[in-house]
Amino acid sequence: MSISGRLFGIWAYLERMAVTTGADSHWVSQVVGNAAYLGIVGALIPIWIGDRYGRKPMVVAGVLLIIVGMALLKYAENQALYITSNVILNIAWSSTIAYLLAAAASSETSGRAAVSAGVASKLGIAAGPLIAAAVLTTGSDSFDNVIYVGMLISVLCLALSWSTLKRTEDSQA
Repeated sequence: MSISGRLFGIWAYLERMAVTTGADSHWVSQVVGNAAYLGIVGALIPIWIGDRYGRKPMVVAGVLLIIVGMALLKYAENQALYITSNVILNIAWSSTIAYLLAAAASSETSGRAAVSAGVASKLGIAAGPLIAAAVLTTGSDSFDNVIYVGMLISVLCLALSWSTLKRTEDSQA
C-alpha cells in the first residue's frame, strides 16, 4: 500500500511539475531535497504523540494532509505553494506510514503482518510511478490526472486500512 504508492508516484514527478511551469531545476531540487529532510519531523510525530489520540485519527489526519498537499501541487507555479506542498507531503507521509506500520505490527502476534506491510510498501513505491505514467495526458504538460488519481488512491488506501486500524484501536481500549 505504502499510502498510495509513495503518494501514487507523485515523488517521481515533483520536479517535472514545477519545471514545466518555468521553475529553475536547481531551485526545485533544493526544495524537494530540503522538504525531504523536513519529513523527519513527520517520522518523529508518532514518537512524540504515540497512541495518545489513537492511530486511526492520526492516519485520517495524515491522509487528509496528503490530499491537501497533492491539491496544492496544482499550483506548482506559485513558489510558496510548491514549497508548502512538498513540506506537507513529506511530513504527512512520514507520520502516516509510521502509524500504519504500527497498526500492522500490532494486528497479529506472528509478525507476518508487519513483514507483509514492508513488502506492500515497497511494491507501492515501485508501482506508483508506473501507474502515474499511465495516467499522464499524452502530449500535455498537465499533471492534473496524476494528482487527481493520487488523491483517489489515498482515500482508497485509507478505506483498505480502516478495518486494521479499527481492530488495533479496539484491542488497545
